[in-house]
Amino acid sequence: MAGKSESLFGPALSLFLITLVAGLLLGAVYVVTKEPIELREQQEKEEAYQNVCADAVSFGETEEIISLMNGQEQIIEAAGLTKVEISECLAAFDVSGEVIGYVMTAVSHAGYGGDIEIALGINTEGSVTGLEFLTLEETAGLGMNAQKSEFKDQYLGKSVDSFTVVKGESSSEEEIAAVSSATITSRAVTSAVNAGLAFVQALEEVSE
Repeated sequence: MAGKSESLFGPALSLFLITLVAGLLLGAVYVVTKEPIELREQQEKEEAYQNVCADAVSFGETEEIISLMNGQEQIIEAAGLTKVEISECLAAFDVSGEVIGYVMTAVSHAGYGGDIEIALGINTEGSVTGLEFLTLEETAGLGMNAQKSEFKDQYLGKSVDSFTVVKGESSSEEEIAAVSSATITSRAVTSAVNAGLAFVQALEEVSE
């Protein structure tokens, strides 16, 4: 019996050592790549912010933004929205230092393929100045079509309290024509945009 136990111990020890070394190597790779990945994501987000608010020369937090971010759940709930949040909001400043709008990262947790994360620009008049996708993992040929200008440009230049999604053609400023066969994705994106609109409306109220 002792010989049989020893014959089993050797392979088990080898397997353990291999697993341990593999785990250590994976951990090392994660540590090495984590910072570059985070840096690239931050750069992509900053570029998206500039794209959605092209007239801004700088971005930064204000006391009003910090205060409302701590209570954004109430703002979003009052707007009748669920499964959505604002993960970041910055004021957009012109060359004279005046606030001309806001840029933010809005996340909908109701996408068909997972979270949908957008960079959104809204000016001080409540008009959407830009929308870029930071995370979109919807169905190819269906929900992924949300990133096409035919869909996302529908929000631009419109100053409304909120948008609604409709099938077929839209007939008013508030209506957004859904991506064909991707109503869930369309509603998730619109919910993120509406969260941004509600947040900016609250900001403008406290800034008056």
